[in-house]
Parts: sequence; structure tokens; C-alpha cells
Amino acid sequence: MKRTRILGGSDTQDPMTPGIEVTWDDWRQSWLKPDPRKFDFKLIGETFILSQPEVGHAYNPADHGSNDCEIETIDLELRPVWILDIIDKTGNYVYGRRRLYIDKEFRYAQYQEMYDQRGNLWRVLDDAGDFDPSTGLWMARNYVLWNVVSQRYNRITMEPDWSILKSEMSGFFDIERLRDY
Repeated sequence: MKRTRILGGSDTQDPMTPGIEVTWDDWRQSWLKPDPRKFDFKLIGETFILSQPEVGHAYNPADHGSNDCEIETIDLELRPVWILDIIDKTGNYVYGRRRLYIDKEFRYAQYQEMYDQRGNLWRVLDDAGDFDPSTGLWMARNYVLWNVVSQRYNRITMEPDWSILKSEMSGFFDIERLRDY
């Protein structure tokens, strides 16, 4: 059927999978390495925002209860952040502007607003990781994307597997293979 597709740097604006509005760039805030000739970067300032706490190692802050299709409760906490605007200068990017709220403690884009090319708010995302304070490591845990226009949300919940860190991992990252790519 030849439906397997290799994701290249120019495909980061595509949805991750059918039925989910999340793009690869949304997923990790910037999988496409932004070219400074095509984007302006402006540090807007500092503020506090309400976002999901990084308590995933203890519990999931966005609990779905018995219904996998909705969020029953969501915990939020006040977080200190820097505000960074990434503005598309070409008009070819899926968003005209992305506003990242970068957590000052974790140095992580915890919360993000995405605007269309006309400047209208389109999507908002908030995610939380499974952060292990004893090691300083974290894995993906919970991801919520709200589409302001369609009034829909996408939620992705992951179950972190910390046992993989106890295994021999040399086969997961082969620098020689990357060098030849």
C-alpha cells in the first residue's frame, strides 16, 4: 500500500496522524529549526501563567476519569515564564505567529498560542511531562491542544516507561548511522 512516509524537515506542518489536529511543530514546539531569515524572534517580556504542573511522576494533572474522550478534572498552577514571539516573515508557514511561554524553572515551552496569518488566535496548547525530581529527567505525559476556531480539543496521554532507562541503550542512538544519513 506504500503508505509509510518519511518525515522530513519540510513536513513538520503536517498533522501527526489522521483525526488529530496536532502538527509535528505543535508537538515539540519547534521541530522545524526556524530559519532566522524566515522568522523574527522577539522576547516580549515576563509574566505568570496558569498551566499544568510538572507532577506527572506523582499523578496525571489532566485526569479523564472513566471517560477517555474528555478531561474530567485538570490541575493548574501559576508558573513564572518568559514570553517569546516567533513571527513568520514569509507567509508560507502554517502560523503567522507563535507565542511561546517558556517556563523559567524548567526552561521548557510549557504553554503556546498559535495565530493564523491574519493574526487571529487559532490554537492553544498546554502539556505536562512526567518529571522525576530525584534524577532531573522527564518523559512525555499529557498534551492538550485547543482549537479556538472549531471549538475542539485534542488530548494525547502517554504512559512513561522508566524501565527503559535501566536497559542497555546503545542500539537506540547510533552516531555512526546518523553520520552516514
